[in-house]
Amino acid sequence: MTQERSLDHFVDRLEKRARAARTISIAITIGVVVIGVVTVFFTIRQIRKQINEEKGKLAEVQQQTVEAQTKLEKLKREYDVVQQQSEVRRNALSLLPADTQRDLINKGEQITIDQNASDSATPNVYLQILDNNQRGQANAVAAKLKSNGLKVQGVEWVRIPVALKQTLVKYFKPEFADEAQKIVGVLKQSGIQATAVSLNASAGQIEIWFSLDAFPASTGTTSQVSENPALAKAVNDVMFEFFEALQRPEDKNEATNRLQKIVARLETDNEAAGYLKASGVSSKDTATLRAGLIKIRSAVTSDKKISLLERIDKTIVEIGQPSYKPKS
Repeated sequence: MTQERSLDHFVDRLEKRARAARTISIAITIGVVVIGVVTVFFTIRQIRKQINEEKGKLAEVQQQTVEAQTKLEKLKREYDVVQQQSEVRRNALSLLPADTQRDLINKGEQITIDQNASDSATPNVYLQILDNNQRGQANAVAAKLKSNGLKVQGVEWVRIPVALKQTLVKYFKPEFADEAQKIVGVLKQSGIQATAVSLNASAGQIEIWFSLDAFPASTGTTSQVSENPALAKAVNDVMFEFFEALQRPEDKNEATNRLQKIVARLETDNEAAGYLKASGVSSKDTATLRAGLIKIRSAVTSDKKISLLERIDKTIVEIGQPSYKPKS
C-alpha cells in the first residue's frame, strides 16, 4: 500500500514538472514571438522612415531638375531670338555694298578688341579686413576708390588671424603696378600707410589687405584720447614676431611661454580679466593665445576703452620682447 502511494506521489510530481516545463516553454515561445514582432515592427518603421527620406530627396532632385529644365528652355528661347536677330542683321548686311560690309565688319572687330583690352587692363579690387569693426572705414575707402575709376568688388572679413605689419596692396600682374600705386595714393589721402607688393600669379585682380592698426583711431565725442600710435605699432611688431616664432620649432616654446605670461598678467587686471573670460582665453592655454589676444584687443577697441587697451598693449610689449633674434 505504501509503495503504491509512493508511486502515485512520484507520478504526480512528474506530471507537475511536465506541466511547469510546458508552461515555461509556452512562455518562452510567446516571448520570442513578441520580441520578433516588436523587432519586425521597428524594422518596418525604420525602413518606412528611410523610404520617406529617400522620397523627399527624390522629390527635391525632381524639383531641381524641373527648375533646371525651365532655365534651359528659357535659355534656348533667348538663343533662338538672338539667332533670329543675327540672321536678320546678316541679311540686312548682305544687301549693302561690299565696301560698306567690310568697313562695318572691321569696326565691329575693333570694338571687340578694344572692349577686351579695356576689361583686361582694369583689374577688380578686393578689400580684405582682419577685424569686422573696420568694415565701415573700409567701405568709405571703397567709395573713394570707386570715385577714382577703380572696379571695387567689395569688402571681405578674413576671419583667420593674419600677421601684417602694415597695410599691403597686392597686385598679381606687372601691368597692374600703376593701379596699385594709384590705390596706395588714395589710401595715403585717407591717412592709411600702405605698400604695393607684386606677386606672380595669373589672377586679374588687386587685393588690399588692411592691418589691424590701418585706420586712424576716431576721436569721437568722449573725453578719452586716441590710442598711442607708437605703442600700437610696437604691439603690432611684437604680435608679428609671435606669429613667426610660433612657426619655428626652435622658438615656439619660448614664444608660447611669453604669451602665457602676458595673459597671466592680464588675468590680475579685473577689467582685462572680464574680456579674457568672455573670449575664452586662459594662461593655461597653449595653442590659441595669440589669436585670443588679438580678439580681446579688438573687443576693447570696439568698446573704446582706450586706457584698458594701453594697459594691455604695454603688457604685451613689456613681456613679449623675445630673447631670440627676430626674423626680418
